[in-house]
Order: sequence, then C-alpha cells, then structure tokens
Amino acid sequence: MSEDSLQGTVDILRSPVSMDVIGVWALVGVAVAAALLAAVGRRPYGLKLDTSLLVVGVAVGWLFWSSLKPAAQYYKHVDEVAANANMMRDRRMHLQVHGRIVPGSIQHPLGTSEYRFRMESCEPRPCATLEARYFGPVPDPFLAGNEIIAKGSLDGDGVLQVVPDGIMGKCPSKYAADPNWSPRFPPEPRCP
Repeated sequence: MSEDSLQGTVDILRSPVSMDVIGVWALVGVAVAAALLAAVGRRPYGLKLDTSLLVVGVAVGWLFWSSLKPAAQYYKHVDEVAANANMMRDRRMHLQVHGRIVPGSIQHPLGTSEYRFRMESCEPRPCATLEARYFGPVPDPFLAGNEIIAKGSLDGDGVLQVVPDGIMGKCPSKYAADPNWSPRFPPEPRCP
C-alpha cells in the first residue's frame, strides 16, 4: 500500500463525523452488546463470552472516540493545491492555503456576507491560481494583493470553500528589516 493511499485512508477516517453517524454507531454497539448478552445466557461457560463482550465494547468505544477526533489540516501553497486538486477534493482534505489575493478578483454582492475571490502563488513558487468562496466578516488585511491563509476544503468544482472565520491576513512588511531599527525604539507596524 503506498504512503499516499494510506494517508488518504487515515484522513477519511479522521474526517468530521455527523451526529447521525455517531447515533448509528451507538445503535450498532447496543445491538452487538444485546446479542452477546443473549448468547452468554445460553452458554454454560459464559466467562469466555464476557471477555469477548468486553473486547467488543472496547472496540466500539474506540471507534466512537476516534470518530470524534478533529481531522488533520494540511498547510499548502496555492500551486500545491492546484497541482493536486483532484486528490485533495476526493479525500476531503482540510486545508490551510497560503496565497496572495489576485487584484480585481474580489466579488462581494451587496447585502450579503459572501466573498468570492482568487488566490495566487507566484515567484519564487510556480505560478497558479485558485478560486475561493467565503461567508462572514473578513480581517482588515483582506485587500487585493495581500497575502492570506484560508482554511477550508475543495468542493466538486475545485473551489476552496473557506470555513467561517477561516481567513487570516499576513503582513510580511510588518517584520521587514529596517535600517533605522534599534532595540530601544522598534518601528511601528506598517500594516492596518
């Protein structure tokens, strides 16, 4: 089994699980426990089945507990996501995508909290673009040309569906070297 397929299987197993699925697992666990208890009542040597009941209960409990773990998030640049979009979409990977907002690409219909925009990565990385969609308030550095990190996953059309509060603005100029810097009087941040 290749490492990619093994990682994909682990990602699917750790993806978020709805309460419906948890309810089904609980129902299956109760049904299995009831069947084992009925079998124990019919056997004269019930001690072995009590041990198997414990093993089944632990296994069902472990499945329930592991289904509640948050899914892994992968930090990727736009070019990495664009190059592997089908694989990331099929595996429902949770991503943190680093890129720059393409100037002129931000669309914000009046009266809505929806934002559609394109992210890009360029030199020194390979150039690539990615469509993104977000609902909610945006941070101050959410401006054309600024770097952001967007958290979300790819939908069927390859669009990054950003989760609520999933946009973080980056401000590299805030930490740029200043020839007049001194430890006693550090410069003021330059980003809004």
